[in-house]
Amino acid sequence: MREFLIPLVGGLAVFLFGLAMMRHGLQSLAGPRLSQQVERLTVTPWRSFLIGTLAAAVLHSSGAVTVLAVGLTAAGILPFSRTIGLILGANVGTTVTLEMLTFPLDRLVLPGLVAGVALLLMPAKTLRMAGAVTAGMSLLFVGLEMVRLIAEPLTHNPWFGYGLEWANEKLSASFLLGVAVTALIQSSTAAIALLMGLMSSGEIATAAGLAYVLGSNVGTCATALLASIAGGTEAKKVALAHLLLNLAGAVCFFPLIPWYAGQMSAWDAPPAVQMAHAQVAFNLLCSLAVLPWARQYAAAVHWAYHRLF
Repeated sequence: MREFLIPLVGGLAVFLFGLAMMRHGLQSLAGPRLSQQVERLTVTPWRSFLIGTLAAAVLHSSGAVTVLAVGLTAAGILPFSRTIGLILGANVGTTVTLEMLTFPLDRLVLPGLVAGVALLLMPAKTLRMAGAVTAGMSLLFVGLEMVRLIAEPLTHNPWFGYGLEWANEKLSASFLLGVAVTALIQSSTAAIALLMGLMSSGEIATAAGLAYVLGSNVGTCATALLASIAGGTEAKKVALAHLLLNLAGAVCFFPLIPWYAGQMSAWDAPPAVQMAHAQVAFNLLCSLAVLPWARQYAAAVHWAYHRLF
């Protein structure tokens, strides 16, 4: 088991390190400006949605944007009602990373890594941060390829094979696996990247993959829940709003998995690409369904929080 586990963990570590590097570089280049403009640009739910989408796409993390919303609300800078649009937008913006990973950019990985390291050695901070973005993006592809390479031989392990068989037979098991993996590694992007590697080897069925994606959307709420622990009442409402939104979306879409899997089988695209597109479709539909009722949803969460706690 060790010969499989070490490369698998190593691949995920490289992927997460690349994601952290890219996020740090982008945050240094654009993060402060985005943070300064959040309060001004969240006057309406639609503006909040757009800034949340942009911020999550730039920072490559819905968790980072949700934690930002928690922090701004806890500090009294942003009213709770304005965070709903940010959360909805963050759920859409975070899918950019997965879509990016579906592009055939293998030939650019090594040159990108070399160029990124060279820029990291430059004296100018802007060049160093650009290097972090370039090197981090290259490491994303390296980590994903490591996961893909180990995925096929790993499935021959009896215990792992049994787990995959259970996930393929029971959609609820695949859903819970998505929740657990995402909550554990604190990144839905990395959790779904692992799924994409397994699907490339043909070991995860399409329906099970969709259930896993739904679970990962619930598991990613763990980041905001942890951030809100010491954040006061308003911050806890933000985390609760995020959890209820993603949980309700998963409950609504779960019965449709067999139908949607049948539709996807007609697409002329690799399974990993199908999962990336499914993530976009799920998050976009959920966000657009709630966005027109953002203020009412905020009021409902406020009411539920004070009744439950």
